[in-house]
Amino acid sequence: METGCRRAILFLLFSPLFGTGFAQTETPVKVDKPLKSYSHWYFGAEYGVPFLFGDFTSFSADKTYVGSQFGGFAGYQVNSWIGIEASARTGYTRMGAKSYAGDYLMNADGMTYYTNQDFNTWKYKDVFSKVHFTNIGLQMNLNVNNFFGPNRGNRRWTVLLSPAVYAQHFSTELINKADKSPLSGKKTDKWNIGIGGDVSLRYKISRAFDVQLRTGIIWVNNNKMDGISTLIKSKDHFMTSAGLSLIWKVGKKKEDNVLYASRRAADVEIRYIEERAVSLPAPACCVEDSIEKERMKREIASLNMQLQQAHTVVKEKTGSDPVLGFNELPPVYFKRGSAYLNVALYKNELCRIVQTLKKYPELKVILSGHADHTGNPDINQKISLQRAEALAAYLEKKGIDGKRIAVKGECIDMLTSDPNNYYYNKYNNNTDWNDVIYREAFSQNYGISVQGGDEVASYFLALGYNGAQSVLEDNDVNRLNIRFNTDINMFKHLFIRFDASYSNVTRNLKDQGAPEGYNEGTVTSVNYLGLVKSPMLSPYAYSNGKISDVAFDNNDEDYLDQALASIGNVNYRLANPASINEYGTAQNKNYFENSYLNIAITPRWQFNKHLSLSSLFSYTLTNTNDKYYVPINGVPDYYVSSIGLTVENEIRSLYSSQNSITSDTKIEWGNQYGAHSIDLLGGFRYMNDRYKVDTQLGYNTGSDKTPFINDTQNKTTTGSTNEWTSMSWYGQARYDYRKRYFVEGNLAIESSSRFGKEAKDGFKLAGVRWGVFPGIQAGWVLSNESWFDVPGIDYAKFTMGYDVSGNDGIDFDATRTYFKSILFQNQANGLVLGNLGNTEVQWETTRRFSFGTELNFLKNRLNLKVNVFKSWTDNLLTYHELNFITGLENNWVNGGSLENKGYNITVNGHIIATRNWNWELGASVGHYKNKLTALPDGQDYVDVEVYGATIRSQIGQPVNLFYGYKTETTAAGTSVYATSEEAASDGLYILGENGIDKTYFGAGDVKFADNGDKEINKADMQIIGDPNPDIYGNIFTSLSYKRIRLDVNFNYSLGNDAYNYLRSQLEGGSRFMNQSITMVNRWSYEGQKTDMPTATWEDPMGNARFSDRWIEDASYLRLKSITLSYELPINNTFIHGLTFWGQANNVFTVSKYLGADPDFSMSNSVLEQGIDRGLLANSRSFMLGIKINL
Repeated sequence: METGCRRAILFLLFSPLFGTGFAQTETPVKVDKPLKSYSHWYFGAEYGVPFLFGDFTSFSADKTYVGSQFGGFAGYQVNSWIGIEASARTGYTRMGAKSYAGDYLMNADGMTYYTNQDFNTWKYKDVFSKVHFTNIGLQMNLNVNNFFGPNRGNRRWTVLLSPAVYAQHFSTELINKADKSPLSGKKTDKWNIGIGGDVSLRYKISRAFDVQLRTGIIWVNNNKMDGISTLIKSKDHFMTSAGLSLIWKVGKKKEDNVLYASRRAADVEIRYIEERAVSLPAPACCVEDSIEKERMKREIASLNMQLQQAHTVVKEKTGSDPVLGFNELPPVYFKRGSAYLNVALYKNELCRIVQTLKKYPELKVILSGHADHTGNPDINQKISLQRAEALAAYLEKKGIDGKRIAVKGECIDMLTSDPNNYYYNKYNNNTDWNDVIYREAFSQNYGISVQGGDEVASYFLALGYNGAQSVLEDNDVNRLNIRFNTDINMFKHLFIRFDASYSNVTRNLKDQGAPEGYNEGTVTSVNYLGLVKSPMLSPYAYSNGKISDVAFDNNDEDYLDQALASIGNVNYRLANPASINEYGTAQNKNYFENSYLNIAITPRWQFNKHLSLSSLFSYTLTNTNDKYYVPINGVPDYYVSSIGLTVENEIRSLYSSQNSITSDTKIEWGNQYGAHSIDLLGGFRYMNDRYKVDTQLGYNTGSDKTPFINDTQNKTTTGSTNEWTSMSWYGQARYDYRKRYFVEGNLAIESSSRFGKEAKDGFKLAGVRWGVFPGIQAGWVLSNESWFDVPGIDYAKFTMGYDVSGNDGIDFDATRTYFKSILFQNQANGLVLGNLGNTEVQWETTRRFSFGTELNFLKNRLNLKVNVFKSWTDNLLTYHELNFITGLENNWVNGGSLENKGYNITVNGHIIATRNWNWELGASVGHYKNKLTALPDGQDYVDVEVYGATIRSQIGQPVNLFYGYKTETTAAGTSVYATSEEAASDGLYILGENGIDKTYFGAGDVKFADNGDKEINKADMQIIGDPNPDIYGNIFTSLSYKRIRLDVNFNYSLGNDAYNYLRSQLEGGSRFMNQSITMVNRWSYEGQKTDMPTATWEDPMGNARFSDRWIEDASYLRLKSITLSYELPINNTFIHGLTFWGQANNVFTVSKYLGADPDFSMSNSVLEQGIDRGLLANSRSFMLGIKINL
């Protein structure tokens, strides 16, 4: 037991004055389950009627032949859009002669002749064919209904469009009509490939069964299916069929009909919240009435989560962390309408309370009496206080000092189960917040290009527009692109190229993902609010006992105010995401615009066929306008720690402009001397960039209609003008002998204004420090040697290279010391040191060695490329921590070294390459591994804090590893202590801020690995994860038949760890937010075995600290895209070609990762690699398009 004063809250859960109790009705959150929960397997049986069309047909001149077919199929419904199905069908039918071909002649083997022959022949009209066939198919079912708007779950019909590929087999016999005798034996053809598709109408007859009517067509790649052979190979053989099927769906019947109740694309990406975390089990308690006892036990179960957290101990200024609650101090109940304490009935409970208070004499308690709003609120409030006072009086009689006891009565609006109560509708909703903020998105993309010219000039003009909705409401992007270039032959030796391009991108700016902290404002991330907002609340306004149908709820959350009134400046209230979208979307609010303009001219003088001189002059202008706005309506007032004030809302703006000028002049010469080819070039490149940025921030705009920064309070304005210049002299020489031997040498001499004048490396010229970066590459095409004759190898090339490159990626003012102005206490202007320049900072250099080979096998149908590299980086540009006396955190220095090595392998094979069929299959695999070999100032490691994670770079290890606490297994076999005795035997503790008080881990706390001193602190941290993958790559295939093409692309990553920061917020159990379903298993009673710790306000023991609890394997395999295209053979005066295509992206992902998307990216910063804070995931999308060549 630690020393010092501490306070606990004793919960008194009383029966109300009137009605049936004050427990809140359970309100599970109805949030869509992960994708796999909506997917299901199904099986079906079918009877159908086939019709065949070839040289013979089912619809012959004299009769129609109706056959039969039977089959079965099995499929997997991926989501509401797509299903994959395999089928097998077999059948029998007959075929006869077409009306125009009745007099054609054939021999016994079915060979067709068009004139009389010297041997026996039969006329077509005198023969029919018996055909037995088998089709084995693989098809994709596309739900057409989803193209016409979202479904509401009450539809029973759906239409499916199903492209398919088939393996087919035919066994045919020709029969003489006259005597029904066969002309010859059965002709069994080999298996062949067919393509086609189905259109199906499916009807849901129950949760488990569907009935389906299908019709389809298959193009048959077989000229002999009807037993007839012709000299001219017919290409119009096909079969159609119609069938009736019964389908049995396997899986959870509650979610079976994904086809009939489509879900928003983003819903299935949300993996965390499936329903509201159900409450802790209630302790046994006694009341006079057994029925009342059972009712109370049920009601207390639903209240326990709110009340236990709402009344968990407030940390006093002297510093203590009491964690007493239901398990230590049992509840005491009163009869309805009474404040009389039945001592005899609650003898055991009262005895335990007294013993606890005597055992901990420094403990202070708040006795909180409760009643709901059933009946008169004033009477309920009064009786709540009387109940608390009754218990206080009893405790004082038992020797407990009255100074240790405080009493209060509460009557909480949200805790009513009476449907007639005024507040019932306000707090008993079943809101799926994801339905409020997500939608099915529509995108459109248009492009047109025109080109032409003659021997004097040529031109090219392209225009493109893309309008892309996001699955997140009010988060759209629009992009306009224009490009024009022309090549002009001015004179005999003078050529001029002119290029101009313009782009404009606009989008609704929305905060996304979990916030890094809660002290600098309220949560405004709409998709995060969709996860954590309480489902018992409605997005719509509550008034006069009713929920509005149209008006959003713009009032601050208040259901926690009574419980947290004494907490202080804690931003526990959450905004209404629907109101953020409604009042925060406009061009003068949350809006981003970026415009880009580039103009370039390149004159080239051709002295002769060997020598030319060219010069590029380019100007680029980039403007960015960024506005960020937190609306007043629907957003609670929040505390901003940096200014020490509670504000109503805020507005920010950023405007930047960057002008870039580039000049690149080079001379080129090349010649061929017999078998020798030589090319030389040299030039000078000059680049100048000027960047200006202005930012503004203000609080309390006063109105959502006029969010003007000039009218705000605590307004701050910052800005800067930056300029940097770089210059480079460069040269290149290439040599080639008979396409066998290649040598290329490069040399660049570069300078940058970002570096200091006292930089050590390189050389100084004209007052500027220059870096020297050489490189050499060599290649040998072994297969071009006259003596090379290796069976199976058609091409063999080896390359080797070494080069040095430089990096100047630092702030433009890293070498300058300067002061900047500040506003002291929002009143006085002053100057402070803004940067401590380092005049010795210089190029970061990387030396790289590479080796590669390219081999072709099997008549160039199999290609293999292998590249291996190793690099050494010195003078790493990094931040150096400064002494606190400077008033600065860090400045730029050169320090440290890094090694990097890896390989890339690509295999590509042409499996089938015929006139009509082409099948290409390939894969790539990559691997890299880095190791830090040195750090500045003799440091062994560098730590950086990002989103609660410690990112460590340590000598001898890869850079940017996850460094945190590691959990261990307790005696109970879990990572959480099941009992107090188990925790006490380990004796782990944390030390208070005063360095004296110890708080011991107890039942329900996580067991962390300890270095032996029993104190859990930073000394116990260790490497717990590596965000770098072991291997990564792609798998791709392309199948085409004539003008039809199918492209499939997979990508994968294996062995990379991820810090699931979003999950740490949804399972931390330390704030009043909706939590993950896994919190149902949190520790809640003595002896419970679980890996989920207890839920405690503000997590005093640090159970949710950065540890391997939040590190996951983010390996994945993803079907990135499927594209099916068809090129229509058309060529007339106006149209020279049409290509139709459809594409599905992010079709499915196989991964153990618990986040929404293992292929996430938080930012471009290497420090934030592998950190998932819940940004909008890559959604599944489907596209249809047409390309027209005019």
